[in-house]
Amino acid sequence: MNAQSSTLTHQAKQGNAEAIAALMNRHLEPKGIIAKAVLQNGLLLVTLEGSETPNQSQLFPFVKQGISGLRPQFVHRVKLMGQVKGEALPVWTEEFGFPTQTASLVVNADIQQLVDNDRSSITNFSQTSTVSILSEIDSAKPKNYLIPSILVTLFAFLPVGIAALIFASQVDSKYGRKDYIGAQVASKTAKALCIVAGAIAAPVYTLVTISIGAAIILPSILYAGQATKGKQSEARQYIGTLARTQQAHYLTVERFAQTLTELSSPIPTETTNYSYSVSVIDNTAVHLTATAKTSGLKSYAAAVYAVKDNISGETNTITKTCESDRPSQSAPAMPQLVGSTILCAPNSSEMTLKQ
Repeated sequence: MNAQSSTLTHQAKQGNAEAIAALMNRHLEPKGIIAKAVLQNGLLLVTLEGSETPNQSQLFPFVKQGISGLRPQFVHRVKLMGQVKGEALPVWTEEFGFPTQTASLVVNADIQQLVDNDRSSITNFSQTSTVSILSEIDSAKPKNYLIPSILVTLFAFLPVGIAALIFASQVDSKYGRKDYIGAQVASKTAKALCIVAGAIAAPVYTLVTISIGAAIILPSILYAGQATKGKQSEARQYIGTLARTQQAHYLTVERFAQTLTELSSPIPTETTNYSYSVSVIDNTAVHLTATAKTSGLKSYAAAVYAVKDNISGETNTITKTCESDRPSQSAPAMPQLVGSTILCAPNSSEMTLKQ
């Protein structure tokens, strides 16, 4: 055994974590495995890192036998972790321990063989980085997503929700058994299933919400439309009655009625929704109006003209009723006689029987 190997072995027996890792690396480095070690309060944390998953069944007995042979001071338990290079979490973990040492120990034959046959240098590694990774592994307990899983089971998609519940219930148990990889996988699976269930249920709930909203709103809209038509129907009926009774009045007494009360079928000058008026022009025409008293209703105007036939010399009456093109609280202007045709004023149109 050369002086360097002897010094390394002595440091390892004194509990020097770097020396312990260096002894292991003399045998493991040629096989593509790098050992890193750090000592924390009597717990020796050893990470075996390779480009592929380190062989647990071969490496654990080797490390256990070697470190047990060294029996390093201040080391009461050993935690061994196999890890793929570049990954944040170990693939597997193993632990073993031995009683506190009170006397010097003899170097195990396998470790002695490593010291005599190999001449690799001590592998440098960052102790701070190793402690940080191990601390993250031990403390970063993944979320179990149990409550979201229950909610999607009850209110979203039952089959997917049940699957999410199964994985959510496995997170804590796996973490308690120190199966950190299994806990992470169960957590991520439960989360993904919750998202899938929500995505499936969202269109259904949206459709239901729209249907309920339509069931509430549409009757109100339809009722409002029917109510408006009902109110306008009153004005259409009354303005038509006024025009016809003025024609009859003219044929009887050869003049138009000056007031609504003169007509044979009088109507009120005011109702809840409309006010009515009559205006005689030179006894050759009369302007009748039905003016809306509230917004949202159309207003109406009618004209009756006395027209003399040039051939027979008889005088006849012609009439036309117009309604405003849009709801208005102002009656349309008087329809005008052009030749033998009555035309509605701008912003109004001839009233038809269709509502």
